[in-house]
Amino acid sequence: MRALQKSDRDRFTLHSQHIKRFIFSINASSRQFFQQLAAHFPSTPILPNLASVMVYIVKPSKPDLELSRLFLSPTVTNLELQLDPEADEQPSGYQWILEGLAGEMKLPNLTSFGIRANYHSITDAGPNVSRILQSHQGIEMLDILFSRSHTVLDTLCSAAELPHLRCFKMTDPGGYAAQREPKILSLPLDGSFPSLESLELSSAPDCLSYILGRVSSYNVQNIRLKMIAQGPPQEFEAAAGTSIVDCFRTIGGFVHLKVLDITLGVRTTWDTFQHLLGCKELETVKIVVGWDCDLKLEESHLEQMGRDWRDLKTLHLLLVKSITPQAMCPTFAHLQVIATDFPNLRKLMIACDARVASNTGFSVDRAVAAQNSL
Repeated sequence: MRALQKSDRDRFTLHSQHIKRFIFSINASSRQFFQQLAAHFPSTPILPNLASVMVYIVKPSKPDLELSRLFLSPTVTNLELQLDPEADEQPSGYQWILEGLAGEMKLPNLTSFGIRANYHSITDAGPNVSRILQSHQGIEMLDILFSRSHTVLDTLCSAAELPHLRCFKMTDPGGYAAQREPKILSLPLDGSFPSLESLELSSAPDCLSYILGRVSSYNVQNIRLKMIAQGPPQEFEAAAGTSIVDCFRTIGGFVHLKVLDITLGVRTTWDTFQHLLGCKELETVKIVVGWDCDLKLEESHLEQMGRDWRDLKTLHLLLVKSITPQAMCPTFAHLQVIATDFPNLRKLMIACDARVASNTGFSVDRAVAAQNSL
């Protein structure tokens, strides 16, 4: 690599003013170039108007913290860290960057922070992520993909106290967070997540129930959940039945909810599902079941959903994903109820069984059809 000339620096300075978003990878080949570039900018940011940065960490080492400083200028509002699986062979650089952000390397305008670790990562980033959240109280959007080695408790506590947090995404692969840290399930209610509007969570029902039950915001409009079973659904249902019911009951209390998207990796029934009918302002509902987690809805259940969800515009139902003789797919009779009882529905996605005898004679009254938005 040839040495940088003054003309190179001048061209870079001219164009760097217009760069708002930057993605860079920390590795051995890029380190030499960045170090040469840094010599020409000893006291000023390389990209002075940078707002969004994604750092892809590949086999890092201790000097990477200094390289990161070149791009993490005070103007940055959006920061995402991604850890390559091989980076855990030398995890010190990963921790150095997190420790820098949690310590002296402050980003005063940071409003969005994300960290996505490989599931097999051996590095526990939990304590440093918690410190980052504590030192950046202006964060409004938070996206965390935990590894199996992450401790979750401190991060959740720090996230819950962010005064301006509007969007929170958390992925707990395997759903074992509460098993690794039982104290997660014993924290008191304390007015957490006061400004939350959007919540996207993937975990087991016990952890989901804990987080949902601690949201104090009255402005939640968007909930997306993936319920994970730790073992065969039939066995898990018996052990986690109370947590599943608590999840649905808590969701039913978010009276201003507009969008509800649930992927069920656990079994449930209408008795549990009907708690969702408390969300009277829903406009979009998506319910998708996992393998062997079929949800049976009768026509009378759909009629009740139509009465309670008068504003519903989009409905997506995939209620059967098994091949057992007992599997009960929705039929044309269910479609007829939806066409009749959901007057504002505009978009419908549903998996139906067109083979059953009850499908003969399917029709919708013309007067009803004329009033329907579908």
